[in-house]
Amino acid sequence: MNGLEAIAKAAAETGEDAKEKVRSSGVNLFVSLEEILDASLSFITWALLSDHFGKTKFRYNLEEARTFMAVQLNTVAAQTGITFDAKGKNTLYPLISGFNVLADICAVYLSRPDSDFLRASGEFPGFSKSELQPFVFRHRVFLFDGNRTDIDNMCALLRNITRCLSRADVASIRNRIDHQRADFPSPTEVLEMCSRLSTII
Repeated sequence: MNGLEAIAKAAAETGEDAKEKVRSSGVNLFVSLEEILDASLSFITWALLSDHFGKTKFRYNLEEARTFMAVQLNTVAAQTGITFDAKGKNTLYPLISGFNVLADICAVYLSRPDSDFLRASGEFPGFSKSELQPFVFRHRVFLFDGNRTDIDNMCALLRNITRCLSRADVASIRNRIDHQRADFPSPTEVLEMCSRLSTII
């Protein structure tokens, strides 16, 4: 991101050489950004909505988490025309929208009684009856085992990620850099986007 900022600061408003430098550096930034958003969205979805005691055994695998994320998010995203690819071929727009979609899914879960997701009595380990330490993973969805204030703060953060990335105009600038268009982003737009990205990342 520092490289793109430096190029944008030195670039004139017009000129093909300047545009090519911005385009070259920008492509690298957006590829890295897609990877960061994909990994983050996959992990957070996996962490909040999985049954870690019963299924994941607390072992994280990016490919499995990405598939899990796509299945979970597509149940809601399909209504908005967004589709998440389980193999990771997701562009910026669905990845940016995905954090808000995940917050929506969490809200749907949390609107239901937590007893709907309570683990069956036979699935509790023997040590869960100990009075020394309460068994943490009482539900099949970890969302219900976290502190509710922390979960609410996490959902607010998820919505804020989508909001900030949208305000940074990331997807639009990505498209305008990639193509020979009359509305190529100005150095000011690029610098503002980089500043907002630095804040949210």
